Amino acid sequence: MSTSKPKAEVTLRKARFSELPAVARILSLAFWDDQIFGELIHPKRDQYPLDSDLYWLRDARVNYFNPHYEFLVATIPDTNSARGETIVGIAEWERLGNGPRARQRSRLDPSKQLVLTLSSSKNDKVFTVCLGNILKPLMTKAMAVHERLYPNHAISSEYGDIVERAYPFFDSVWSGDRAESWYLSFLAVHPDYQGIGAGKKLTLWGLDQAEQEGVVASVITALGTEEFYRRCGFDETFGCARDGEGNPIADKQGLYIMWKWPSGSKRVDA
Repeated sequence: MSTSKPKAEVTLRKARFSELPAVARILSLAFWDDQIFGELIHPKRDQYPLDSDLYWLRDARVNYFNPHYEFLVATIPDTNSARGETIVGIAEWERLGNGPRARQRSRLDPSKQLVLTLSSSKNDKVFTVCLGNILKPLMTKAMAVHERLYPNHAISSEYGDIVERAYPFFDSVWSGDRAESWYLSFLAVHPDYQGIGAGKKLTLWGLDQAEQEGVVASVITALGTEEFYRRCGFDETFGCARDGEGNPIADKQGLYIMWKWPSGSKRVDA
């Protein structure tokens, strides 16, 4: 019997803030058995099957208005949905570095800017303010309150922050010619819709952005995903999230850092 998925028209668009709970559910399900986000960070996920969503939701809400982040969703047509579509996948792309694109994103993306007009008897002055500069600290405080009101019972008290503790051991790899990068922070496709091309389309979006800007694209692979990213176009493995003496995830598997260089670039190791 064939196990291939039915053909579906996958469309990409930016996620709406109101859709972040649905995004969190997809992330939770996609990483349910992951060695870090599932087994290590959420050891009680079977006992509290919805609580792991809170981990993803709070992080997404804090970063949503950050001008260096893009939250993309992959959708397919659904006549039973009020919006006529179903979200089947999510990608969180982050623009690393201090290049012009990173600095100007708040001006290029209307969803992340606030326009203020001050009137006087002589003229009107228009100011553009990055919403992330205002909302991120407020949302961080709001999510701290949210955590007290709605605790995540599935999370490990010992390893809940292990990702944050691990990054300083290897994040120096994003330096030199690799400092300017579109980094795929998270990629997730709902288990019921894997195999229809949503993950590849979400991945290629960031590779196209990096190519247009002449910078590298990068990703830390989940266990067993290296071949997928290679097929998408990541053509080099350099560094690993397990690197560094004292790294708390040194005993895990995989977690290689893969790169896609822009056309015509000369690779120089950091």
